[in-house]
Amino acid sequence: MDNNNNINSTKYHSYIGLHIAVLLFGFTAILGKLLTLNTFVLVWWRMVIALVFFIGLFMYKKINVIHLLKAIPLKLLCVGFIIAIHWYCFYGAVKLSHVSVALMCMSLTTLFTSIFEPVVLKRPFDKLDFIISLLFIPLMYWLIDGVKDFNLTGFIVGVLAALFAAVFSLFNKKYMSEGMDTYKLSFYEFIGVLIFCTPLALYYFYKDGFLAHTPTSGMDIASILALAILCTNLAFLLCVNSLKKIPVFDANLIVGLEPIYGILLSFLFFKENNYLNINFYLAATFIFLLIFAHPYLKLKIQKIND
Repeated sequence: MDNNNNINSTKYHSYIGLHIAVLLFGFTAILGKLLTLNTFVLVWWRMVIALVFFIGLFMYKKINVIHLLKAIPLKLLCVGFIIAIHWYCFYGAVKLSHVSVALMCMSLTTLFTSIFEPVVLKRPFDKLDFIISLLFIPLMYWLIDGVKDFNLTGFIVGVLAALFAAVFSLFNKKYMSEGMDTYKLSFYEFIGVLIFCTPLALYYFYKDGFLAHTPTSGMDIASILALAILCTNLAFLLCVNSLKKIPVFDANLIVGLEPIYGILLSFLFFKENNYLNINFYLAATFIFLLIFAHPYLKLKIQKIND
């Protein structure tokens, strides 16, 4: 009996941990909007602080950081480059457009995943994934019609963010299925992000002066620390530990809540509900229904095939 209670308690804490992680992921858009740093320097600072945290974690676990740095796989550095471009696009969309629009663009990740998954993971083409993903296109058009002061550039950049998110997620899935340690994988990829971001960051530091692109106000310092430590490191640790104990179906449903959490936070922080009309809410509702129906339908089809 005690053993069952312990198992249930562990699973309960895992569900809470994943919800917190997804909430923190949704909060990244809010922090990106609050920060006065430009997109390129913002990503650089995020990685510097996140990597310092990771090094501290490895030292605490008595892992030889020097040995890790001597054995960086080139393929993970390349994935880091893709992540950097994704973050450039995501924060660019947040700053150019509304937070809610940028987050809804990220729902297109499902469409791009269905297109690239057969290539990256060498899997058969999944018709259900593609059909459901295609339904996002008219819904996105409907969603656009529900936004006042719609910014086309911000929307296009947001769509590109979703595309690159799909690509790096698939490569991560591939490398983790090959037995790659998740902590080391993220550490190497973050180094790749930093390498990719540093030349642009140095350009802005040289052009405008280091202090001009350094968080100095209380709001900027608090925001960049929250973005790097809470929304990157802590969210990642919570997510990884929770996913080990939660069924894939349940995990997919919880992860699908990220745009909802983010949009609700944008209403709270920026009153973005003033820029949205009924068309946005209707389109967003149907998009979320598709997101949540997707794993359910896949499970049903899998049971029929079995």
